[in-house]
Amino acid sequence: MLKNMDSCKECIAYIIHHDLAEPGICEDCGQYTMVWKQDRAGTFYAECTNCGSLVAVDLNTPCEQDSLFEQQVQLVIEPQSHALNKRAILDVARQFHLNVLQMREKLIDGYTIEAENIEVDYLAKVLDQYEINYRIIRPIDPREKYRYYEKCGYPYTPMRRYI
Repeated sequence: MLKNMDSCKECIAYIIHHDLAEPGICEDCGQYTMVWKQDRAGTFYAECTNCGSLVAVDLNTPCEQDSLFEQQVQLVIEPQSHALNKRAILDVARQFHLNVLQMREKLIDGYTIEAENIEVDYLAKVLDQYEINYRIIRPIDPREKYRYYEKCGYPYTPMRRYI
């Protein structure tokens, strides 16, 4: 579904970097010479190429307004069919902020948590280390939806966590 979708193409950063913006009218000189720019800090402004007038803007990019970043990832620990050693249970319990008895019960019965992508990825590595069966249910990966994020340079994008 998202293979051909790139929401970055709707963003002012992408539009600026690819010279896709049409000049707007300058309030000071009345000419269609107001062009979008991005400063070194990554924020956006408009500048008139005729009279030098500047307009500061406060806007939200598509990724800043996307509810996708509020969605949590589910980590589902499958009921374990093999016995785990005490050290494995202790290490995993520590990472899940549970005591050993709680963790042992959850490994036997199965367990689901919701967390952010980065936390789930870290916990999955711990589970892999001890060959604990699990699966991850993720919403859409934002990197698929916002493919220009590495070149964007916008400091307030929620995509910065992937850089």
